[in-house]
Amino acid sequence: MTNLKTLQILIILLGAFACFAQYPSTYKGAPYSGAPTNSQPQTIPGRVYMGYYDMGGEGVAYHDNDSVNNGVPWGNFRPTEGVDVEWTKEDDYWADSAGNKLVPQGVYLIGWTGVGEWVNFTVNVQTAGRYIVGGMVSKDVDRIVRNFVLDNRDTIGGFDVAATGYWHLWRYDSNMVSIPLPAGKHLLKIYELGEGNMQYFDFSLQGSGVQAAPEKGSGHRLLSVSVANNRAQVSFDMPQPGKVCARVYDAAGRCRSSMTEEGAPAGRNVLTIETNGFREGLYILELEHGSAVYTALMRIVR
Repeated sequence: MTNLKTLQILIILLGAFACFAQYPSTYKGAPYSGAPTNSQPQTIPGRVYMGYYDMGGEGVAYHDNDSVNNGVPWGNFRPTEGVDVEWTKEDDYWADSAGNKLVPQGVYLIGWTGVGEWVNFTVNVQTAGRYIVGGMVSKDVDRIVRNFVLDNRDTIGGFDVAATGYWHLWRYDSNMVSIPLPAGKHLLKIYELGEGNMQYFDFSLQGSGVQAAPEKGSGHRLLSVSVANNRAQVSFDMPQPGKVCARVYDAAGRCRSSMTEEGAPAGRNVLTIETNGFREGLYILELEHGSAVYTALMRIVR
């Protein structure tokens, strides 16, 4: 086994480096070439449609756990790609609806998502600032977590999607998460930690008349990490006392480590996470406290 004394763990705070973010120069993908985007980045502020994810294929524009588009023949859109795209339907059997109203027919959506899958969207952010994200989502039971990753580097926001009761029963959540975005051309990745459907996400500039959602992670800062004897000690501040759950996911979405602190006090806390057997690479650290979920990237470098 590799001696982990030489390991260095870097915790990238939510949005900490957003002002330095740049569109990856090595990225081989490109905006969707068909209508209505016609090879142009989708625009923020505005609505980003899930079906118009980037061109470039598996491992570049997206990662899917299988190579089959499970949305075919329901929509038959981008049928040779692994991302599972279908469209909303208004017939008696499916009856895609939201709030007892039928959603517009023919909206392309991504479904059949799995842990560790992701899709890339090249976007043009017209104004730098903090954005409130809302979206049209559905989920049969339980809940899932999704993360926004900017320019293949920084996790800038994580949010929960609660069950709607049925895959074709949609809910519009207007205040999912607040995220920082710099101006210019950027790569926005949606990283999946579960199964769920998504039609689109709306990005509204905070302070432009849209009520701001509480920031995920507000009052909660990851401060430092030290590694010794196959353990990572994560220091952070708690805004109020309570139960804290910590989980570490690898790049494939597999939970590699988890622990629970039942009575963490307000103020400074330290959690010890076992890193025995962790390989070099990128991991997602998730801290759950009450109804809030805080995420950050953790990179292990030998």
